[in-house]
Amino acid sequence: MLNMIQSVLPVMKAQGSGLIHNFSSGVGISGFPGIYGYASTKGAIESLTRTLALEMHPYGIQVNLMHPPLTDTPSARPLGIPAQMMENPDVVGARLARQILSTKDVITPDLRTKLYLFCVYRFPLALGRLFANLTEKAHTAE
Repeated sequence: MLNMIQSVLPVMKAQGSGLIHNFSSGVGISGFPGIYGYASTKGAIESLTRTLALEMHPYGIQVNLMHPPLTDTPSARPLGIPAQMMENPDVVGARLARQILSTKDVITPDLRTKLYLFCVYRFPLALGRLFANLTEKAHTAE
């Protein structure tokens, strides 16, 4: 991601405009047991994106975050999260693709994800604990 951004910034600066979308995750804000590496890199993407948005604004370059919901992917399946809590990756991708030209600071594919992010930005530890507990309960109920 950093290499791509470094590659496109000179062109965007020269043309006086550009749009960069960085993908993040709610776990980068709230944390989640067992995926500290993933969660910490998503947290770093959150900070990087906000900093770049401030630095690139004078050049007419918009830098924002795309936040997909919890998605049923090969990397998410081993976490023990119940399948019914995850979204279909094809549907998520199509919804985000429709917003590819959006210049909102944070882009979500649906209202539910937007509401989740509203809460997780305000109460990160509480939401992290809640989802960890829900996942543990669902896992022990199996």
